[in-house]
Amino acid sequence: MRRVAAVCLVVVRTVSVARADDSDDGQSDHDSRSGWKLAALTSGAATIGMAGGFLYSYGKLSETGPAFTYDSSGNPNGTSSNPLAFGGYCTKDSQGNYRDTVIDPKGRMHTVPKDTCAHGGFYTTMGAATGVGMIVGAGFTLFAAYKGYIAGKHGEKKPPRSIVVTPVISPDGAGATLRLDW
Repeated sequence: MRRVAAVCLVVVRTVSVARADDSDDGQSDHDSRSGWKLAALTSGAATIGMAGGFLYSYGKLSETGPAFTYDSSGNPNGTSSNPLAFGGYCTKDSQGNYRDTVIDPKGRMHTVPKDTCAHGGFYTTMGAATGVGMIVGAGFTLFAAYKGYIAGKHGEKKPPRSIVVTPVISPDGAGATLRLDW
């Protein structure tokens, strides 16, 4: 009989009885925010993609050189003060073809990336679209991250309600204790 009692004492465990109402268990807040968390991660990935597209198009446009300013006779005399103005190296000959080289206002010769010059309008549009998309995406990512990870954490949470039954077995008798957390 003592062995049975010893085994029963070792095996004694706490039994939790689940509540019928699971909406107040603290998990409902997590579940309602999981959509915002997914939105934050997805829009963050899209924003990174937009940033990559913007940097690619900016790099392609910078290969075409800064925009030049011209004097009254049509000769380049300097570069534009606009940091987003490009295409100074993209000059055409009398037949309308892009030149292989160009001389900048300081007298230095540069090779011309013909393919980039031919697609300058595309790269300009791509840079503008991805730049705007990157800014809007970053704003939405920050908003979704706030809603999914920060908002609602500071609110008062109700402690979980539970009923715990603990069986007690000894060589002389048996019984149980009941604990109610309300």
